[in-house]
Amino acid sequence: REAFVRDRDDHGLHVRGGASDHVAYTLDGMPIFNPYHSAGLFSAWNPDAIARLALSTAVPSPSEPEALSGSVAAVTRTPSEQLRAAGSMSSTQARGTVDGLIGSTPIGLLLSWRQGFPGLLFSKREASHIRGESGDALAKLESPLLGGRLRVLGYESVNDLSTATRADSGGIASPRNVFEWYSRSTGAEWRRAGTLGAFEVRV
Repeated sequence: REAFVRDRDDHGLHVRGGASDHVAYTLDGMPIFNPYHSAGLFSAWNPDAIARLALSTAVPSPSEPEALSGSVAAVTRTPSEQLRAAGSMSSTQARGTVDGLIGSTPIGLLLSWRQGFPGLLFSKREASHIRGESGDALAKLESPLLGGRLRVLGYESVNDLSTATRADSGGIASPRNVFEWYSRSTGAEWRRAGTLGAFEVRV
């Protein structure tokens, strides 16, 4: 898991009065760092790729000690046996999701992406308007393996926005404040159910 943050604007979810970085985020059990966006994308993940989501505000668990005020756990959709596609486009964002089996194999694939364009409807000559871009993408592969099921997930989020330091620059090019953060997470899980319970390996 790697992340890059520079002059980050503080957006996100606030639980029980805690700061946004007091909330832990997981996607299919995998920790996600800085999943939120600003100016165009107003949700952490593409809703077309999410099957369910749970918010916990209980006392932090030993497995998530960084969750000082709560945790958000999302589960992605299971790839369908037939090819499916969904998407939408608005004045601030475009998104798409595709899932299904790879050919005649039992391997399922889920692909999802979003692209925000907050400055699309604004004048490029107006310095006070927001400029930049934001987006995210995820890919999940599921396959039977050794009597169990293997799941591999990758997620990436990019935000690069800027605003003018002054509303009125008097015709002079105004310096701009830069808000930029980037994150990438990858993980794999193998699970097998047995008579004595389920056996699970996660990395």
